[in-house]
Formats: sequence, C-alpha cells, structure tokens
Amino acid sequence: MLSELPDLSYFESYHVFEEHLQFLEDIQAAFPNNSEVFVAGDSLEGRPIQGIHLWGRGGPGKEAIIWHGTVHAREWIGAPTLEYILYKLVEGYKKRACSSVNVLDNYDFYIMPIVNPDGFVFTHTDDRLWRKNRQAREGQSCIGTDVNRNWPWMWSVPGGSSTNPCSQTYRGESEGDSPEMMVLVNHTLSLSETTGIKFFVDWHSYSQLILLPYGYSCNAVAENHEYQMSLATGVYEAIRSVNGREFVYGPTCPTIYQTSGVSMDFGADVANAELSWGFELRPATAGEGGFVLPPSDIIPSGEEMWAGMKWLFANWDA
Repeated sequence: MLSELPDLSYFESYHVFEEHLQFLEDIQAAFPNNSEVFVAGDSLEGRPIQGIHLWGRGGPGKEAIIWHGTVHAREWIGAPTLEYILYKLVEGYKKRACSSVNVLDNYDFYIMPIVNPDGFVFTHTDDRLWRKNRQAREGQSCIGTDVNRNWPWMWSVPGGSSTNPCSQTYRGESEGDSPEMMVLVNHTLSLSETTGIKFFVDWHSYSQLILLPYGYSCNAVAENHEYQMSLATGVYEAIRSVNGREFVYGPTCPTIYQTSGVSMDFGADVANAELSWGFELRPATAGEGGFVLPPSDIIPSGEEMWAGMKWLFANWDA
C-alpha cells in the first residue's frame, strides 16, 4: 500500500534537523515512483546536506529547478515554507491538478530545505540567532563563514561582504572555501552541465522581498532583465492576493544593498540559470518578529509562496 502524505499538522510547529530529514523521507514514501531523497554531500560536522528530487511523466532528467533554504541558520521560516510548497506540488500531482502536473512533467525539482545544517542545529542548541556555518579558522577566535558570501563568483568585490571573521557577512579566506559551499557548487554545476537550470532560488528571511540579479553591482543588468521583472511583478501580485502581504521586488543591489559572492549571481552567470532569484520571506520588519516568527506564520507563508510559484509556472516561457 502506498504511504500517505505527512499530516498537515507538521506545519503547526518548528522542527529539529532530524525531523526535517524525516519529512523528506515521508514525502518520498508517498511519491515513490516520481521522487528520490538525495544527499548532495556533508557539512563540516558531517551532517547530510539533503534534498528531494521530483519528476513527472517520462522520468527524471529534464531541466532543473533548484531551491535552497536555510543557508542562514536563524531563518527558521525558510525550511517549512519550502516543505509546504513541496507538499503542495506532490499533493497536486497525485490529484492531477494542472499546476503541479504541468510543471513536474516538464521540469525536475531539487528541493534542499536546509543547506547549512550545522548552523541550523546550533540555533537549537546554543544560539537561536546564529547565522553562519560553524567553521573555525586558524588563528581566529570567531567562528563561522557566511556561506552566502562564499560563492565562487564576484567574491572579492569591495563592499559586498566582510573580510572580518567576526562579521555576520564574513566571506571566508578564499572563494568557495567552506565545506558546505563545495557541496552546493558541485551539485549546482553538475545539473547546469547536464540538464541545464530553469530556476534557481535561495530562500531567506526576513523583509518580504523578491530579489533578482545582480547583488555584486548596482549597475550590472541581466540580459533578460525586463522579462524577469515582468515575472516578478506577477509573482508579487499573486503573493499579495493571499494575505495582502507586500513583497518589494527588483535587482538585489539597487533594491536592498550590495552583496558579493552570493547565490543568485553565481546561479545566473556561472550556472546559467534562466531565472536566478532570492526570496526574503515574511515578516517585513524586526518589529513583526524578524527571525523569530511564531509557528502560526508557517502555513500562511507557505500559502503565499505557493501562490507565487503557481503563477510563475503558469506564466513563464516554457
């Protein structure tokens, strides 16, 4: 007998790392012919950087959609939001809903809810607001590299990251030198070089933003900038239609601030993803909870992002 999808009560609370791993296993068991759990590699402390690979009719091997969550450990809303979208994708496919069937029959998903597992575990055991990985550097008292300033592309641009190991945005000693980054680069490039990448997303919180390339420069403009902005407009409107939440959208540098060595720039220029975005999830401000949102926000956040993604899948150029 086929396993049932996990109960939606999963989304009524936050979970420790092992429970997130189990959730992916439970989804896979409910969708056995169209999914596999994979481990892209291990973290510094030996934890799996795990994801789930989904596909539709004709089997795996189509153009990739890659989603990363929780690269910044304290951003707890990210993993369950991604898992909610995953749940809705699989539920929809099993029920033959057009939104799920169309996208899964044409693209393969690689959904990785927690790509900084050591940092995430540390937010449960020691410091709820820990951001970076847990990498020690010789001769340095401060721990941790900001994995999302460590991507090996436009890494050394002045002003986009910090060279101070004690900074929250410490970029590392050299580009791509964190263990987690090596795993993410290898996985991303392996798909870029085989199937190609349609849509690469790094999911963050907070501040309610839809961020497009580029972060490293406020003057650089993506070749398909107007197309991406038109899609972002539609995603914004779809998100707003759910709970009235306003998500500001635009290229990263002029929209928020300069960022170097970041996922979306690597996704766009090195991995050649057609769309390479970042989302900053709810809330809009620190006063509304910042990184420490109540569990009651999980399902509304998931509903918002699912609405945005359904609109995008229906309206992008196939």
